[in-house]
Amino acid sequence: MINFSKAAKIYDKHAFVQKTSSDYLAEICKSILPISPKSILDIGCGTGFTSLALKKFYTESKYTLCDISKEMIEVAKNKIENCKCIPHNAESYEFKSGYDLVVSNLAFQWFNNLDAFLGKILHKCKHMSFSILLKNSFEDYKNLFKNKGVNILTNDCLSENEIYNLSKGHGNVLFFCSKEYDMSFDDAISAARYFKNIGANITSSKYNQGRVSAILTSHRTQMNLKHRIFFAFMEGKT
Repeated sequence: MINFSKAAKIYDKHAFVQKTSSDYLAEICKSILPISPKSILDIGCGTGFTSLALKKFYTESKYTLCDISKEMIEVAKNKIENCKCIPHNAESYEFKSGYDLVVSNLAFQWFNNLDAFLGKILHKCKHMSFSILLKNSFEDYKNLFKNKGVNILTNDCLSENEIYNLSKGHGNVLFFCSKEYDMSFDDAISAARYFKNIGANITSSKYNQGRVSAILTSHRTQMNLKHRIFFAFMEGKT
């Protein structure tokens, strides 16, 4: 089950890929927008990695942090001085128009209808930059369960072409690319613990946890988690 709130206090100690992708997202923004935007909205801000990375470049910007987890926002707002916080589900929240830059790092893969959300948010901003997990992430881990007849996914990530086409359907894509980040663990249980520590346990609750634990325990060799991530920078419609 997904539970980011429980992981808020330990998230920063384990979310290495999430921090690395935040830093890269910030570099993309800086390369395209060298002058500080007046206002920045960080959707799915988590513990503030992306806003903190942007703040190194955009020192004069006003930051608004949005996350479904109040506990995550509590951690984030202690890193970003004088920020505004929106502790809501971004998909259902009606944001005000006029943001100069909207950013989102590794949050969109959890959305129920990304197509609809992109259509909504791109009317609220001048520019948007985001990263999102791709469909072929964590193949080794998923296959461990698939080979036992268990589908562990609680969500179904999109392919690179699908995300690009969705984005292109709502605005002008100025930049896009995909990157891979690898993490290696001693065994499957350690990999599962990583997901739990960042609040993103991808094992479906409909399966008996005893069966899931047995599958994890049976794999005692190295487990690789390949994060495949799509990055984009777009023009908004305000």
